[in-house]
Amino acid sequence: MTVLRPVLVACVVLLAVAACPTSDEAEPGPPEGSSPGDCTDALDNDTDGDYDCWDAGCAGSPDCVRPDDDDAIFDDDDGGADDDAADDDDAVLECVPDDSEENDTSETATALSPGSLEDRTSCPDDLDWYTFEAAGADDVTIVAPHDAAEGNVDLRLLDGAGVELRTGTYVDGAETLELRTQSEGSFFLEVFLAGDEGAVPGNTYDLELVVTPSGFDPCVEDALEENDSLATATPLTLETLVPAQACELDDDWYSFTVAEGTQILFDLQFLHAEGNLDLFLHDVDGNLVNDAASLNDNEVLNEYFNRAGTFHLRVALTTDAGTALGNAYTLETSFL
Repeated sequence: MTVLRPVLVACVVLLAVAACPTSDEAEPGPPEGSSPGDCTDALDNDTDGDYDCWDAGCAGSPDCVRPDDDDAIFDDDDGGADDDAADDDDAVLECVPDDSEENDTSETATALSPGSLEDRTSCPDDLDWYTFEAAGADDVTIVAPHDAAEGNVDLRLLDGAGVELRTGTYVDGAETLELRTQSEGSFFLEVFLAGDEGAVPGNTYDLELVVTPSGFDPCVEDALEENDSLATATPLTLETLVPAQACELDDDWYSFTVAEGTQILFDLQFLHAEGNLDLFLHDVDGNLVNDAASLNDNEVLNEYFNRAGTFHLRVALTTDAGTALGNAYTLETSFL
C-alpha cells in the first residue's frame, strides 16, 4: 500500500486550485465608452490598462472633447489651444502669395497701369515690386487700402535709377503717396509689410494708381547738372554770382575750399512765391554744419571757418509753388 506524504498531497491540492477560475476574477468588459458615464467614472471598464479619456474607446466621446480641440487628447489639428503636451500637429498658418509673384525685386517688378489691382497680398519678408511709366510734370497718386489691424502695409516710390522719391502715409484706412514727376521715365513702387498683426500671417491690400498731367511744363534743369550729390558737386568760385534753377527732388550741390579764419557771406536770392528754397552748409564728409531755412524770399548764411578745408553748399527746393515747376535762383558769395 502506497502512502502519500502530506507535503505531496498539499502540492497537488494547490495546483488544482490554481488551475481553476474563481468567481471573484474579473471578466473583460465591453469597450470603454460603450455605456453612458464610461469616460468619466475613473475606471478601466474594459480592463485594457487605459481608462476614461485615455482609452481609445473614448476618443470620440463628447466628455473628452476640449473647448478648442476637435478630437480629445490625442491629436490637436484645429489650430486651437493644445490640450496635451505631445503629439501636437496643429495646422501652421502661412501667408499665401498673390498671382503677381514672383515680383520680389525691381528686376521682376509687375507692370502697373493706371487703374486698380485688388486682393494683393503682402507677406512678411517678401517685397512686392511694381513699375509704371509717367511723363514729366505728371501728378501721380498711389493708394493702397488695407486693414491696419492685420498689419501695416507701407509704400516707397523710386525713380528709374533707384533713388527714393517718396514714402507713403496712412490716411483714412489706406497708405497714400503723391508726387509730381520732374522728368519722363520709369518709376518703381515697393510695397512691404512693415508690421504683421492679426491671426493670419501677412495682410491683403488693394492698389490704385492715378497718373494725371499737371498742365505744367517739366522743370528745366540748368547747365550745372548733374550736381545732384556731394560726389558730383559743382566747384564754386568764391566772390561770384551763380545763376541756376532748382527742381523739386533734385538738390544742387557746390564745393569750395577755404583757409582757416575765413568768414564768408552766402546769399541765396529767389522769390518764395515760386517755391521755397533752403540753403545748407556741409563739411567734406557731408555732415551738416549750418543752414538757413526760413519761409521768406532769400536765405543768408554768415559763416566763420575756424579750420581750413573743403566744404559744400546744398540748395534744396523744399516746396514747389507758382506758375511753373521749379524755381530760379542766384547764389552770391562774398568775403567779410
